[in-house]
Amino acid sequence: MGLVKASEEYLCSSLSSDSAIDRGDASSAELAGRLQDLEKELISTKCELAKVMNRQSSYQELLVQREDAIRFLEGRLDTSSVSELAKTGSGKSSSKNDKDLQERLRVLQNQNKFLNEEVKKLAKLRETDRNSFYQQEEKIRTLEAEIEKWKLDYVLLIQSSIRFPTGDSVEDAELILFGGDRHKIRIKRLLEEARRINPGLPTYESLSNQEVHVDSYGFRHKFEDQSLLLHYLCQELAQHYLSQAGTYEEHQKRWTHFMRQHGKSVASHPKELKPLCRGGIPDRFRKQVWRQLVHFKCKDIMEEKGPHYFRNLCSHLPDSPLASQYRKQISLDLMRTMPSNIKFSAPGSKGIMDLQDVLLAYCCHNPTIGYCQGMNFIVGMALLFMDAQDAFWTLVAVAEKFFSNHYFDQNLIGAQADQQVLKDLLAHRLPQLYRHLEAIDIELSTVTLNWFLAIFFDAVPFMV
Repeated sequence: MGLVKASEEYLCSSLSSDSAIDRGDASSAELAGRLQDLEKELISTKCELAKVMNRQSSYQELLVQREDAIRFLEGRLDTSSVSELAKTGSGKSSSKNDKDLQERLRVLQNQNKFLNEEVKKLAKLRETDRNSFYQQEEKIRTLEAEIEKWKLDYVLLIQSSIRFPTGDSVEDAELILFGGDRHKIRIKRLLEEARRINPGLPTYESLSNQEVHVDSYGFRHKFEDQSLLLHYLCQELAQHYLSQAGTYEEHQKRWTHFMRQHGKSVASHPKELKPLCRGGIPDRFRKQVWRQLVHFKCKDIMEEKGPHYFRNLCSHLPDSPLASQYRKQISLDLMRTMPSNIKFSAPGSKGIMDLQDVLLAYCCHNPTIGYCQGMNFIVGMALLFMDAQDAFWTLVAVAEKFFSNHYFDQNLIGAQADQQVLKDLLAHRLPQLYRHLEAIDIELSTVTLNWFLAIFFDAVPFMV
């Protein structure tokens, strides 16, 4: 009853959680304290359940012994009755022994009946305790999930408090928070707690000392501004909490089940694959899924050109006039692709060399399209998860299969058409925003064209 009452009080307190963040009435320490009390009561319940189970085992052993004694006495009674009746002159003594045995038998039967009733009561009590135990565990899981949700909401709220008062320059960022250092202390505490589960998360101390943090994708992060530092930490915490959510675990299980069944032919099951992809492809399956989808889309071209087509193109690059035509522009874009990524940060790195080979090879493969700015981001993204040959076929699939033939040509006809479609959608779906952009004379395509050409590479968070 104490746990249920504590749980009800705790859940009722969630109605004022938003204001509690400002007042400091419901800190993470208090929530953890309440959770610890619930865990102590759960441990106590487990101990009581163990005692009941021990008592039940003792009663069952005693019951077995009594039943054995009853069977033994019944056998003796039958044997004594036969032998005493066979003897002459001993009827009186036999009758007395028979009565004694019958009395003992009656006593044992009563004891057996009593013990049976006790065992039934203990079994019922054990079932009740087990149900109570499961209910308490479920309540604890619910409370823990609620706490994690509050943590996620909190870091998202902090993350949304960043402002750029003098423009869109990163150097002008300000994180507008009230309460002094209270929020910074909370973020540090949440980060330390999260690092116990995911040690790959950065530490506040290292980033505040302007040390470089390299994330799981190879991107380097270094901050001189405290506002941007806190904003980045909130972003990392939000991603951590999302990865710990029950919905994320369920999504991972569905992917694992799908890959076990169809891992060698994912493209042959589009009805099952589409909703999974829309929920996000886990990093551990991304290379395999991307590779199979690209090969499925380019199957006809790959069969026509042969398995060594990409290597043959690369071997002819030094003497190819088609490659020479685009070499200068491609060289200018190589270091602009992902300058903050360790794979593409040095001119002679393997990532840069593979990126150059793929882009030049495509110019030779399809001279009608050649090279278009935006292709470097598509290939760079592919190279983070695949080798150069698969990245080449990824570019072929995007430029020739997924998009029209005129999407990446010199006039960008297909991409320009998409800008008009986006503009019409904006006027239909978000008329107020559309009228605002028209009033201040903003041409939407000047902002969004690169989004489409690079497939939203730098327009949305990288993990998306």
